Amino acid sequence: MAKGKLSWRDVLPIHPAAEVVPPMSEQELRDLGDDIQKNRLHEGVALFEGQLLDGRNRLDAMELVGVSLLTGDGKINWENIPHHNVSGKDPVSFVMSKNVQRRHLSAEQKQEAIAKLLILAPEKSNRQIAATLKVDHKTVAAVRARKQSTGEIPQLRERIGRDGRRRRNPRGSPARRRVARQPAAVRVGATVDASQTPTVYAELTEAWRRASGQEREQFLKFINAAYVRDVEVVS
Repeated sequence: MAKGKLSWRDVLPIHPAAEVVPPMSEQELRDLGDDIQKNRLHEGVALFEGQLLDGRNRLDAMELVGVSLLTGDGKINWENIPHHNVSGKDPVSFVMSKNVQRRHLSAEQKQEAIAKLLILAPEKSNRQIAATLKVDHKTVAAVRARKQSTGEIPQLRERIGRDGRRRRNPRGSPARRRVARQPAAVRVGATVDASQTPTVYAELTEAWRRASGQEREQFLKFINAAYVRDVEVVS
């Protein structure tokens, strides 16, 4: 597109879900544009609540080879662009079902798509996203873990499965996972090496040494419950 010339992108907003699948290369766009010029655009673009949901590459391809997409007053020339509205559908699922079947994505592109999907819809389960992108659910889990560690997506207590039902995160809440990572010395049934304990805790360690096994177990259960309550308050 010549510098200063208005593009369809300047007047038609793009839905975030449309950006999940990576764009075609310039050569791919040019080949597609040439084909559309020769054989016309057989599959129209999809709109969702006034935004472009599917058809970004088709419009880019047409514009690249010189097809006029705008009217004289700078609006989209819908009379010459087949289109339909898909309001009421899940935009993310719609985009993925269209593009995964239509395009061959490399492993790197799939990783990128997984990351974008997780940011857009973190409530979707790993298996649901894996089925959509035709990848292993463990791959999705690995990408999710990276995004959670950087704070790009939240750690949810519930996720939506392939059947549309909400289920608790099988790995448990963040608080319970932190409890599970406690050192063995503070878990029920563990013993304490008094020689490794700072002097300031001498009285506590002596009391622990004198306590019976049942008393130790009850005490640790109490501490464990208090820890969980405190962490859930700040989570």
